[in-house]
Amino acid sequence: MTSMSRRGFLLGLKGLAQPSGLASASKRLRATLEPPRVFLRPPGAAPEASFARRCDGCGACVPACPHGAIVMLDERWGLAEGTAAVLPELHPCRWCDGRPCVEACTRGALSATAPASMGTAIIDEARCLARAGSGCQACYDRCPLKGLGLYHDGFAPAVDARDCVGCGACVPPCPVAAISIRPLDPALSGLHAQLGLITGPMTGQ
Repeated sequence: MTSMSRRGFLLGLKGLAQPSGLASASKRLRATLEPPRVFLRPPGAAPEASFARRCDGCGACVPACPHGAIVMLDERWGLAEGTAAVLPELHPCRWCDGRPCVEACTRGALSATAPASMGTAIIDEARCLARAGSGCQACYDRCPLKGLGLYHDGFAPAVDARDCVGCGACVPPCPVAAISIRPLDPALSGLHAQLGLITGPMTGQ
């Protein structure tokens, strides 16, 4: 990220805060979703404005993730270019023990003292197959906190916002793309809107 784009990124965040397998080297350089889609910050991320100042694009968290879930955003993500992120529709966080990504971060962008939660899953009940009586459990089967963050509400999965950590594991397996993740930090949601990022079915689904 150039100094100018980083400065613009921080100014944009200031405005938003007002009331009104192993990761590969190529994954460190570029995320592979096209067009740009919504992203999450890794577990233990500082509030977005602070994260943007502290994450300098060193990429130490990328190889530290044993599941290849962290990427460095490229120029397609505009003001967020050069910062660490998780793209739940491609490679969700596996919510592994020890948080090796946090341990690898020496800049303070990720911290063991920050909330580990990344967000909250949102199910579009109008699209959910289980709500239509199909018996689909694709999201529930993949949830690392099944029975807590995601539980059965009668015949269909439902989200308990108190326990859901927003890892995104439920997003890729949904056959009708009925699940999205609302970021923990409203400033990140605001940045998504500012950048015009999209969510929903990936190309070819």
